[in-house]
Amino acid sequence: VLGVYHAKVHYGLGKPEHFEFLHVCWFGNDPKWEGEPKWLQLDCIGYVNFKASINISCLPVFGFVDPNNILCACHLILAFFPDMTTELLPPSCTHDAPDSDWLNHYVMW
Repeated sequence: VLGVYHAKVHYGLGKPEHFEFLHVCWFGNDPKWEGEPKWLQLDCIGYVNFKASINISCLPVFGFVDPNNILCACHLILAFFPDMTTELLPPSCTHDAPDSDWLNHYVMW
């Protein structure tokens, strides 16, 4: 979650409405990894590729979500292998390291 926002929206002559929403950075499934509970393998996710998301047919990297539609109990564990990458997100002051992000995370539901 990058930000939590509250807005009072006026549309036309109607009464103002209060909205709450979250600004998020999306994750996607790692297509090379298949989690399997019976083998005690966690699902693996990673950041969506920013360069690929510029193509209109791809999922955007950043978006907005209604707080009522989020999962409230999930742990993300860094996947220390395969290391870090500079290929997925553009430069930012919010990176885990100066010029890179962790490539994948394991999901504990």
